[in-house]
Amino acid sequence: MTFARKLLAFALVALPLAAAKADPKRIAFPEGYQATYLPYAVHNRPDNGHVRHLFANQIAVDAAKAGGPIPNGAILLMEV
Repeated sequence: MTFARKLLAFALVALPLAAAKADPKRIAFPEGYQATYLPYAVHNRPDNGHVRHLFANQIAVDAAKAGGPIPNGAILLMEV
């Protein structure tokens, strides 16, 4: 499985679970993530007009490249 597919698979499982418990008033993107996180995928949804940009921090990238589990401290996020 490629690096991008591993991160995408994790994001598809983890992000809905996190979003189910998150309070939108208390969520903030990490400062400067667009410059420091790896942009690993873009999903265009013409059916609903959304373009989703997915990013991973270096901890998540290193774990995926090593083929191991995603460790504590890994951050995956999606901009819509």
